[in-house]
Amino acid sequence: MVGDQWVELAGGQSVGRKKIDYFEEAEVSAIELDVTGHVGTPLIRSLSVYYVEGFTPYEKESLNIWGRTAGIMELNEEMFTAGKAHIELDLSERIHLPGQYIIKVVPDDNDAQVRLTGARVFYDGSEALQEFVTVSGQSIRVNRTAVVSDRGSSVLTFIIECEIPCSGKITFNAALVY
Repeated sequence: MVGDQWVELAGGQSVGRKKIDYFEEAEVSAIELDVTGHVGTPLIRSLSVYYVEGFTPYEKESLNIWGRTAGIMELNEEMFTAGKAHIELDLSERIHLPGQYIIKVVPDDNDAQVRLTGARVFYDGSEALQEFVTVSGQSIRVNRTAVVSDRGSSVLTFIIECEIPCSGKITFNAALVY
């Protein structure tokens, strides 16, 4: 609240546990947070506004947030046992920044009925919260928070189920990078 009006000071998206925004100096009497969408239930531990004397905000750098889809694994019928293929993908060489990544199963036969189950993601050997990996149709969305290093590991495991074993590929795309 600036004076007697609500004014938007900052906006955007966040992946992870913290979001820091810089904005022009303003005297506020109240703050409000409007969450318009989320993957998991938001848990707001604190919301603060600070005045820092003499601070100059960093220049915002533009990022190309839409990556090119790349094939990362070939599927073949021999991978299936009793209609299931257990997949483990080491994504460590592909995930270097916090963001959202999409892994998609693309069968060669467009009519193949493929179902993905049991998706789990492990960062540096520890299983991430289930909110960090979601399945929708033939796609898996993986969220990686700000705690990423070039030496960190990112491993995704899941099961592909289909009545008739199929061939195809698994693709990877950096959907939204922060």
